[in-house]
Amino acid sequence: MVGLVELRDVYLWEERGRRIEETATDDDEAPRIRNVMNVADRNDRLGIGFRFRMTVDDRQGNEFLADFQAQYDLPEPINFSTDVRTEFAERVAFFTTYPYLRASIQMIASRMGVPAPVLAIVRAGEFKLGTLMTAEAAAAEFADTKPEA
Repeated sequence: MVGLVELRDVYLWEERGRRIEETATDDDEAPRIRNVMNVADRNDRLGIGFRFRMTVDDRQGNEFLADFQAQYDLPEPINFSTDVRTEFAERVAFFTTYPYLRASIQMIASRMGVPAPVLAIVRAGEFKLGTLMTAEAAAAEFADTKPEA
């Protein structure tokens, strides 16, 4: 897959920060980080997007969210197996978006006037996809494009 795709762009879907109730406890103060990923094919099958959404609870009363998509072009319509997509997501697409996710979370914290959570370096081979989301869970996570009331 690496030899067939070209990175077209990295798109911002959402970034936000908000103040929440403090969640740290005496025996657990480490920030909580949640990563979610979605893969989407272009309708003409000439592109594929890998979208990563990171939510960080700093446990000090602040929550940060960054959601970016790496969009790749294909020279012709190609169907990739789930295994090939997974390997590409873990080895290439995540590392394309991670600097954007990290910078976004740091900028949000700066605008909020709070210390930025330090996101660790992710080394090659360390990032692994988790369990597959149901269609309903993916829609709830990624399909909220309606304006706030």
